[in-house]
Parts: sequence; structure tokens; C-alpha cells
Amino acid sequence: MRNWRVDIEARISHLKRGFGFRRTRLRRLADAQTWAGLGIFAHNLQRMTVLS
Repeated sequence: MRNWRVDIEARISHLKRGFGFRRTRLRRLADAQTWAGLGIFAHNLQRMTVLS
């Protein structure tokens, strides 16, 4: 359980620092979910380019 948490915390930290996930200026939940989803998609694309 501890290793899983360390991995998740590192990913969250990377998203906050690298993609500006400290706060959103969007008011509606649907917009904030889209914004977060696009940020996670960008993170996944970045990881795919590193791994290939």
C-alpha cells in the first residue's frame, strides 16, 4: 500500500508542477473535469513519448 501511495503522490506532484494543476479558474464542474482530463491526457502523451 505504501509503494502505491508514493507512486500516486509523485504523479500528482508532476501534474501540479508541470501542467499548472494548482488551481482552476473554471466555475462549473463539467468544465473543471474536462480541464483535468485534458491535463492527464497530456501527461500520458508525454509518458508515451519517453517510453517509446
